[in-house]
Amino acid sequence: MDSISDALSRAAGQLLGRASGPFHLRLIVTPALAAFYGIRTALRDARAGHPAFLWEAVRNPDARHRLRRSWRKDIGKMILVVLAVDTLYQLVVLRAFYPLQALILVVVLAMLPYAVVRGITTRVARALPGPKEPRTGTNGSRSSGRTTP
Repeated sequence: MDSISDALSRAAGQLLGRASGPFHLRLIVTPALAAFYGIRTALRDARAGHPAFLWEAVRNPDARHRLRRSWRKDIGKMILVVLAVDTLYQLVVLRAFYPLQALILVVVLAMLPYAVVRGITTRVARALPGPKEPRTGTNGSRSSGRTTP
């Protein structure tokens, strides 16, 4: 039982120790990028009339494939970068690699902010007045959505 408590104590100390020292800027930049991608995608979702991201994933099994594809497209590369930077951090600073800690950071720094911001932004954007789907003219170009009297 001591080895489990020692491992948890070590993991907590190492995760909390990452807030300062080398590579600490990634703890700010990564969630900010995830939020940016979440906002960008949410606005696209709102224009297309899609419901909030997590809500649709839970409630609509048919939409899950589209949502996974969107998720991978939007933050897949960022997740790989977070993993690469955290692996580098662990090897340089900790002199070892702890996969569970890397996974925790990916979830906390990239996936969670992306999903939360995407859902909130979609709800806010859909509540605002205006056209929800871009309209196309006869030549395929987008119109402003305004009609002339």
